[in-house]
Amino acid sequence: LTKDQRDELHQGPMRRTAVGIDLGTTDVFAANVGRKGVEIVQNSVSERRTPALVSFTPRRRLVGDSAAPQLKSNYRNSCRGLKHLIGRTFDSPDVEAERLWALCGLSKADT
Repeated sequence: LTKDQRDELHQGPMRRTAVGIDLGTTDVFAANVGRKGVEIVQNSVSERRTPALVSFTPRRRLVGDSAAPQLKSNYRNSCRGLKHLIGRTFDSPDVEAERLWALCGLSKADT
């Protein structure tokens, strides 16, 4: 790229940024890296930390802080701590072992 092209990229509407996501065991963090440095993204309740938790009700899907109260009242339809299963096939031994201990049901998705 020429100097003019590089300057246009940095000053125009198409600025280069990167997004980083940290999937922790209990919490998730997201960050935006741009010209001004690293900015941790805040969730809907203005916190930088979002619990790695999902809960399903008959009408809604709750994620993060809004799903936390459902752990006690709706524990069979709440999932947490399943990060270690990302990328595994349904038939893998790790998933089979998790099915015995998971609070929520694990089932194979239709593809």
